[in-house]
Amino acid sequence: MVYYRAEQLMESVGVYSGYKDGYYTFILEDNEVVDFEEINKMLLVKYDLK
Repeated sequence: MVYYRAEQLMESVGVYSGYKDGYYTFILEDNEVVDFEEINKMLLVKYDLK
């Protein structure tokens, strides 16, 4: 069986909402909420996210 994997790059503007229960939460321009379990350590330091 052949599986296909497609990666899509998307960009959006959001506001950091906070860190809770192990998730970094951002609210995007269209009021969509996005949660991340992991984030680049350089971003944590650069933007003081925690």
